[in-house]
Amino acid sequence: MKCPECGKEVDNNVSACSNCGYPFQDLKESENKEGSGEKENNEGVNDGKNSALDSLIQMNDNKSTDKRKKFLIAGCVIAGFIVIGLLGYFTSNRYKYSSAQKEYQKENYAKAADIFKKLGDYKNSAEMHQDARHKNDVKNDVTPPTISCDIDNIILKRGEDFDFDEWIKTDNVIAEDDVTEDPVLSVEVTEVDTNTAGEYKIVINAKDEAGNEQSQEVSVTVESVYTQAEIERAVKSAFTKEIPGLERIEYTKPEVWIYVSQEGIVEAALNAMVSSAVKASWDEMTGTLDDACKHVYQYLHIDGYEDIDNVYIALLNDRDKTKILYLTANGIKRVDVTE
Repeated sequence: MKCPECGKEVDNNVSACSNCGYPFQDLKESENKEGSGEKENNEGVNDGKNSALDSLIQMNDNKSTDKRKKFLIAGCVIAGFIVIGLLGYFTSNRYKYSSAQKEYQKENYAKAADIFKKLGDYKNSAEMHQDARHKNDVKNDVTPPTISCDIDNIILKRGEDFDFDEWIKTDNVIAEDDVTEDPVLSVEVTEVDTNTAGEYKIVINAKDEAGNEQSQEVSVTVESVYTQAEIERAVKSAFTKEIPGLERIEYTKPEVWIYVSQEGIVEAALNAMVSSAVKASWDEMTGTLDDACKHVYQYLHIDGYEDIDNVYIALLNDRDKTKILYLTANGIKRVDVTE
């Protein structure tokens, strides 16, 4: 450092100037006092500055707190309105109706029916309640429908047009179910040939909404039906010659009647009653009628007329053709006035 008296550079640790003898102890004490005062002054200034800053920070903190309180109050008010709105919505019929519809779409029909029922007359809740309850019943239904049929055998004529699908729609066939009001009826017709006489089967099916099914068989009989002209041709074709004394042929299912007559036959019958020779001739003639009748019966069956049960040949009184002198059925004598 420099000596304040002579200006010479001296060591900092000496107590006096080596050139002029100036004492450095007083100088150090003076500097220390000045430094201490300056430090105190600086500390005072700093304390003042810090106090002002603290006041400013406190003011800002107070303002921030006020803002936070206002925001908090505003948030609470808004949240309250939201909560009230949500409570109002979730307890409203609109929300309940929407919930019921969702349950219905998820096939939770029992839960949907319960909600719709509580909604009463809101919108179409009453209708939806009935529908959901029914669908729940269908969902749990495991019982097949029942079938009742008044006819156990359908009798048809050969060649007859018959609509089985329309037939099951009549009161002849009834399907009932404990859940489904009108089970679906259908019919399986796989073997019936109405152009061919015979015995057949059809199957009636009933199906409910749950898919449960019931079946029942019904017999179908196709009978041969022939026209008068067909029978006449068939009878005449059984003979190689024209039938002697043929009056007429009548067909009334299941019987064929062949009426014949000969001039003077009534007198022959009367004579046969009193003359054994005439009776022998009579028996020979009527035996021919028996054979012819049996032949016609067999021929008709061979020719496909199987539903004809009897063939009759009647020998009429030539004086009164409403009376029969002799009658044979399928070749077996039934009536003979001479006996």
